[in-house]
Amino acid sequence: MKFFRLISLKEQRGFTLLELLIVIVIAGVLLSGITMTTAQIFSSNSRDTARMTAVQQVQSGVYWLSRDIQMAQNLQPSGSTGFPLQLRWVEWETNDVHTVSYRLDQGNFLRGYSVNGGAEEEAIVAHNINSDSDKTYCSLSGRVLTFSITSSVPYRSTTVDETRKLEVVARPGS
Repeated sequence: MKFFRLISLKEQRGFTLLELLIVIVIAGVLLSGITMTTAQIFSSNSRDTARMTAVQQVQSGVYWLSRDIQMAQNLQPSGSTGFPLQLRWVEWETNDVHTVSYRLDQGNFLRGYSVNGGAEEEAIVAHNINSDSDKTYCSLSGRVLTFSITSSVPYRSTTVDETRKLEVVARPGS
């Protein structure tokens, strides 16, 4: 009975200083690891969002431009970059004359469209298009129109660039 009494009489006064320091160090290491992981996830997520925005804008511009080039019977690039680009075709069933123009304006890729010389309807087909002549251009060689479109989306202190280069053959008779 004396043995049990001695154990129950022993007093615990708390943790030692060494034990508290070890707990604080372990908690600090875990907290800094969690903070860095969270920051990296948010950073890569916003960078990926900027890249996907650039990809979507380039794909939109490529879709409309390649579609119209394949329809065109008359291709007329102008200027050092090939823009504005004039495309024209005649619909064989109705003999309607379709005219499409592409131009760059303050980062926007604009498509103008008219039928039979009517009022031109202009729409933005892509945003954040880089107008540098070495990044966005088109050139005609025979019936092959080579074009490059670059979208530059701002990300922090830099930009995320996405470029597509294509060669599109105009339809026969152009």
